[in-house]
Amino acid sequence: MRKEIDINTWDRKEHFEFYSKIATPHYCVAFNIDITNLLAFTRKNKISFYYSLIYLCTQSINEIDEFLLETEDNKVFKIDRRVPCFTDLKKGATSFHMVSLPCDGDIVEFATNARMESENNPLSVYSLGGLRESQIVFSCIPWADITMCSNERDYTDPKLKDDTAPILVWGKYTEQNGKYIINMTLDVNHRFIDGYFVGQFVKKLEEKISELN
Repeated sequence: MRKEIDINTWDRKEHFEFYSKIATPHYCVAFNIDITNLLAFTRKNKISFYYSLIYLCTQSINEIDEFLLETEDNKVFKIDRRVPCFTDLKKGATSFHMVSLPCDGDIVEFATNARMESENNPLSVYSLGGLRESQIVFSCIPWADITMCSNERDYTDPKLKDDTAPILVWGKYTEQNGKYIINMTLDVNHRFIDGYFVGQFVKKLEEKISELN
């Protein structure tokens, strides 16, 4: 379900209109996250680190209203939630498939369900445009300690600037002074999301990782 926002009384009206004049109002930010506690938690519970980080990122994004905004026909709507859609790789494969499922239950339940979904219901890359719920797109390059990642865009698409799906990408984690650190990049639409809200996402994610036990 989605609720229309009255743009005329919206406190972001000026920023929305300013960035709406730009053909490609997306930008990407890179930052480090301490995942030491998350890594220990996933090892203790014998669940996927990748799926678990997707879960925590999704939970964090869905708690910030600005990440739940969409636009259609010059109208702005707030949705209830976003669903993760992520790349995955079967053992022995070199081409990825997609996986999408609601972020329901606790972190262990999600990691278990995500593995089953990946094994039993892998999606084609062509499925991205046909998924029913609004998405957060995830990917991982676990073979390299990446520090930045740009994302492909169809610059011929006149509706490109209406794309509000956040894109999160990270590489492999590294040990630094006894802690495990991962670099993450977040791609967002500036019509709705400023650096402040990126900071709110980082803060919430760090809190959720620290609260695991």
